[in-house]
Amino acid sequence: MPENDDVKRRLPEAAVRAAGVKTKRETVDHAHQELERKRRAEELISLFGTIEYDVSYDKKRNEGAPDEYFEQKGAEGMLTYLEKEIRRYKKQGREEGREEGREEGQLEKGISVALAMLGNGEPEDKILLYTGFTPEQLAEIREGRLRGE
Repeated sequence: MPENDDVKRRLPEAAVRAAGVKTKRETVDHAHQELERKRRAEELISLFGTIEYDVSYDKKRNEGAPDEYFEQKGAEGMLTYLEKEIRRYKKQGREEGREEGREEGQLEKGISVALAMLGNGEPEDKILLYTGFTPEQLAEIREGRLRGE
């Protein structure tokens, strides 16, 4: 199989030339960096359209203007910046989700307390005082229309 030997010898040499490096090891490192960059870019591209634009965003407030940052750092800098922004938005989303969960939990607990107090024949004024509900909300609880879902 002399042809296979020739391919095995010439392929790494061609890869070294194509990558613009001097050694096979540098070629492998270069290929790995390119694959990682491509993976990160594809991941970011998949997020386009899933993140809402914040019209109140002040780019001067956020570690310098992105345009200047991109000019200085190039495509790799842009990917790094976007990844950082995505992490920030994910963190903000998690915090908002936790807050919503806490509010829903408090509502559910209040409904449970109100239902227990109604079941024990407690006066409406006392239920409103202890739960913080409005008379309208208590009426909805009685009718089964207000639930902590």
